[in-house]
Amino acid sequence: MKNFEKLLVILNKIGLTDNESRVYLASLQLGPAKVAQLSRISNVKRTTIYPIVESLHRKGLIFEKEVGLKKIFCSRKSRSFGKHTRGKKQGV
Repeated sequence: MKNFEKLLVILNKIGLTDNESRVYLASLQLGPAKVAQLSRISNVKRTTIYPIVESLHRKGLIFEKEVGLKKIFCSRKSRSFGKHTRGKKQGV
């Protein structure tokens, strides 16, 4: 199993959907990114990215900032991830 696949399994076990996991990992890989970039790297349809990013934002894993008229999405530091996963780590 490749490292990417292992990370997907771990993220799924702590409560992220497959697409949320893919988009979150793409965000970590890219740094600040537009929706089209997240879509290309994660292999998730661009129109599907918007609700996923919103879900990850509610979970405290991604934040957005506006640069001009464009929205840029960034993953939060790992401490935020720890807050989300507290209580979900059993079985990982």
